[in-house]
Amino acid sequence: MALFFIYDEFTDKVDGDGARVYAEMVMDAIENPYKGRPQGEPKLGEIARQFWLRAIKVSSPAAQRRFIKTFAEYVYAVIDEASDRAKGHVRGIEDYLGLTRLTAGGYPSFLAVEAGLDIPDEVMAHHGMASLCALAAESLVLTNDMYSYNIEQASGHGGHNIVTVVMNEKGVDLDSALKWLGDYHEEVLARFQAQHRMLPSWGPAVDRDVESFVERLGYWIRGIDSWSLETERYFGTKGVEIQKHRVVTLLQKVKKPNVTPMMAQPSAQVH
Repeated sequence: MALFFIYDEFTDKVDGDGARVYAEMVMDAIENPYKGRPQGEPKLGEIARQFWLRAIKVSSPAAQRRFIKTFAEYVYAVIDEASDRAKGHVRGIEDYLGLTRLTAGGYPSFLAVEAGLDIPDEVMAHHGMASLCALAAESLVLTNDMYSYNIEQASGHGGHNIVTVVMNEKGVDLDSALKWLGDYHEEVLARFQAQHRMLPSWGPAVDRDVESFVERLGYWIRGIDSWSLETERYFGTKGVEIQKHRVVTLLQKVKKPNVTPMMAQPSAQVH
């Protein structure tokens, strides 16, 4: 996950054209991991190259192919995100979720979930497995956006966040938007469990790897939630405390945001 956070740090500061430069840089590094990076290039290229050199040691050829495909979709989708942010453009809920299932980095991060497993391409392409991965990716979007909303609205990046999207589209205040998102997230998790129960059998050997993958995917969903509160990325040193009382005091905006949520109150407490 560190690679995705580093990539965010680089691309959060640029527009669509700048994001494209970084996208092409990291894809070249991953597609050519044994080639040294150009002198004077930002460290991001070398970080991506060294990540991939380590990752290929613990992943099957099929998992590697899936990662390269989904990582490319991720970095090129971030171009649209950066363009939206630069223009102050806010998407509707469905359109936003479609984009951020890619830009949140869920699909390529499933490489870690697959570590040590060897699941054939045709199994991973089955609609049931694809649905499980999509639901896990959507859970990541909802969790990440709700937890990151405070620092994003304070820094002026709140327009590209599902909380703002829901407030704008549904015409509700911040608490109501979070309540809607909490309920929707519960639906996503229920669908994940139901889809798991409906998976077919591909034979004993493959079924064992599939069961391990789905179990790990569930741990991954839960782990993202715990990590978001235990790390200092979103809540500083107060994450564990906030996990108990569920109250967040909104930070003051440090600069004029690109998009102002229609009903957000900067000094409000969020429950």
